[in-house]
Amino acid sequence: MITASLLSRKGFMERQTLTFKSEYRAFGYVFAALVTLCTLPVTAWHYWQTLEGFALLGIGGLALADCVLWFASHWAGKVRSGVLKTVTLAVKFALAGVMVCVAALCIILMRADRDFQSIVKLAREDRTAEIEARAKAAAELTAAGNRAAARDVLKTEKQESVSSIADRSRQELEARVPAWLSTWGIYILPPLCALLGALVLSIAATIAGSREELSGRDPLPDWPNESPVPAGNGYGNGKPVMVWQGGTARPQ
Repeated sequence: MITASLLSRKGFMERQTLTFKSEYRAFGYVFAALVTLCTLPVTAWHYWQTLEGFALLGIGGLALADCVLWFASHWAGKVRSGVLKTVTLAVKFALAGVMVCVAALCIILMRADRDFQSIVKLAREDRTAEIEARAKAAAELTAAGNRAAARDVLKTEKQESVSSIADRSRQELEARVPAWLSTWGIYILPPLCALLGALVLSIAATIAGSREELSGRDPLPDWPNESPVPAGNGYGNGKPVMVWQGGTARPQ
């Protein structure tokens, strides 16, 4: 009965371990899926809007980073080596951080572009409304016979141009985001980090595999504790052959 209870307890512990492993793998897959859903559509849309003809290359770099992230999430639940698991988790979370940061930067850039477009639109609408109001007032003054006042009304003041608005918006954006990151870094970072992550995983897997090979080799054979004495006491000369057994020379 004691043996049966011990076996049942062992089986329960094994079931608990398997359940933990399956839940851990499921968490890894859910984490990778959430990162993909939250970052890939936003970044791909920004690439499609800005890169135009080279958009497919940028989206390919994003897909490469996403593939390495999924592979690291899958491998983290499979490997048994502690060092390899640590390296895999580090690569996974580093790639996830890069993808989240790039997606956040894309959102900032798209929001800044939308704000710029709205500012330009409002400026043009205000200028159009002001010109129409001045023209109406000048027409009324001309009809009243006051041409000098009408000419003064038609004189418009110098207003801020679209280029100056763009320069001001660009300066505000560069105060928050470095220029290199918003121009070319946002397109280069995902594929570059994906290649580095794949390289790190390959090196770690190679090192772990070589260590397992070395530890799995057969040990050296156990040689018998016998060493024959010199050939002077060999067969054919009438003398017994002396061998060492257990530290004592005995005739054979």
